[in-house]
Order: sequence, then structure tokens, then C-alpha cells
Amino acid sequence: MKVESVKNIVLDYEKAQLEINGKKIINPVKVVVKKGDGWDIAKLFNHEMAKPGVPYPVIIIDVSNFFEEMLKQELMEIIREVVKEEESSQHDPDHAERKPVNGNTV
Repeated sequence: MKVESVKNIVLDYEKAQLEINGKKIINPVKVVVKKGDGWDIAKLFNHEMAKPGVPYPVIIIDVSNFFEEMLKQELMEIIREVVKEEESSQHDPDHAERKPVNGNTV
């Protein structure tokens, strides 16, 4: 199967199923997932079709910084929400935090 460009990839790692551009891949393909912690995982899809000594293509998926970037985005969203709440409480005295003055809350 000649592929000019890849527009869609469906990968089910647990079931060892791979589709590219809507076509199920039936030939042996090694998929390597680089996790960034030095413990990459790899699986030979369609291993029953593999023949000894015959090379097969390798697909490498690098997710080494994916989780770190997702965490950064989540933290930035939390910070934005806190800043937004702080700004709105400064402009709205009914929602402003009450601070004690001379031991009494005002």
C-alpha cells in the first residue's frame, strides 16, 4: 500500500489494530511509543504475518513531553481562573473577601 500522505491514523495498542487513512493494516508493523522515561514500549502488530529475516516498517510515536505539556496547560488554566476570580472580587465588593479590622470582620 503506497501512502502519499497520512491524514488519519487509528491505533489501538491493546488490541494491536492499526488503520491508516481508513485502511486496516494487515502487514507486520512495529509500533514504538517513546515515553521519555527511558522505558519505551514496542509492539509488533500483525505478528502472525511476520517472516523471519524479512524487515518490517517501524512507526515511532514520541509522547515524551506530552504529559508534561498537558500538565502545564492544566496549571495555566487553573492560574487563569484564580486570577479571574481575584480580579472580579476586587471590582465587586459583595464578593470580596472580608478582612478583620481591629479583631472585627468588616
